[in-house]
Parts: sequence; C-alpha cells; structure tokens
Amino acid sequence: NLRLHPVSGVAGVMPSDVAIWRGAPMTLVSDVVAQGPVGDDYGAKIECPLLLPGIASSIAPWMDGATFKDVVLDYKRWFTMIVITRDRGSGEVRVDKAGVPRMYYKVGDRDLQSLADGVEKALRIAEAAGAKSVIVPHELKPLPLPPQSDPK
Repeated sequence: NLRLHPVSGVAGVMPSDVAIWRGAPMTLVSDVVAQGPVGDDYGAKIECPLLLPGIASSIAPWMDGATFKDVVLDYKRWFTMIVITRDRGSGEVRVDKAGVPRMYYKVGDRDLQSLADGVEKALRIAEAAGAKSVIVPHELKPLPLPPQSDPK
C-alpha cells in the first residue's frame, strides 16, 4: 500500500525581486481544494515553500540552453507554490526475480483531477499576486499572463 502524494509546482514571475531562498521554510498552506473533486477530503493543498536554486532549476522549463539560462537567471523574481495531493489511489513495491525492489504506481483519474484543480488555483493566486508570467514544469517556456482580471 504505497502512497506518494503526487506534487506539481507553479512559479509566478513577479515584477520585482522576491528572494524565495530567504526566510521560513514553509510560510503558507491553503486548503482551498482540500475537499477534492467529490468532497471526500482526497484533494490537494497549496503550499509556499522556500526554494533553493538547485530545486528551482529542476522545475525550470527546458526548450534550449539559452532559454533555460534566461529563465533560471530570473529566479530572484520567482515566488513558488507546490500543489500536493492526498492520493486516493495507491501503488506497491514488489521484489522481482532478481531480488530487486520495484515500485508500481499509477496516478488515478481522481488524483489527477485534484492535482489539476490545485494547479489551476495556484495559477489564479499567481495572477492575483501580480505575476507577469508563470512557470509550470510541463511547459517549454514561461507562460505570459494576460492583464490582471477583474476580481468581480
């Protein structure tokens, strides 16, 4: 019964320096999507962790060396959030014929929906905070945000 709590990150690129490598290691936790898609408490939490350069570079998108360098050099203006899912599904660890432990885990549809709901809220938080663009690990470059929407 293996539970891994699938995680995705979102970084908002702000107009001025944020210095996310300073301060408390975890400054915010939001339960806005913790109820989950069907209200069974298998949702996600949004957290704002301290982020050091090595970890930051692992979520920076890769298109080519020059673009990656530009994105990472802008790290001082990032503010980051992680979306961590309370997974309903599970996997397992089995020992193969050679005696090597193997992990088997597939993220279920409801857990993927919880993760997507959390990422969507994190993107909205980045926009509301004034981010000029956002970085998500599965895009090839930072995504520009349109002008801030009307809160009404």
